Amino acid sequence: MLSWASANESQIQAKLDSYTKDAYKIRASDILQRAKSIENLAEAWHHAQQIPSRIH
Repeated sequence: MLSWASANESQIQAKLDSYTKDAYKIRASDILQRAKSIENLAEAWHHAQQIPSRIH
């Protein structure tokens, strides 16, 4: 990923420079929602692992 970021640095910087303050807030909110979804998925998986299987 670091090599990709280095290779695309100018494009990434141009995109970041084009964002407004509100766009940063919207993007941050989107990232937080995705992180929460991943956290919920991991928690559900963890709880599912705690339930003994009833299939014999």
